[in-house]
Amino acid sequence: MNRSATGVMTGLAVGLAAGTAMYAATNMTTARQRRKMKKAANRAMKNVEGIVSDMAYIMKP
Repeated sequence: MNRSATGVMTGLAVGLAAGTAMYAATNMTTARQRRKMKKAANRAMKNVEGIVSDMAYIMKP
């Protein structure tokens, strides 16, 4: 997998996660719910980063 494809996959994952987080944040009413959602989104982003990194390593020649 070349670098541009990895960048595209990372960009798509980040955009999707950011959009989902923003949508969820607008529907959360209490500060506690927003904190909980922010923490979950942060964990999800780290997981996505790890998956993309692993896929890039596997596809490396």
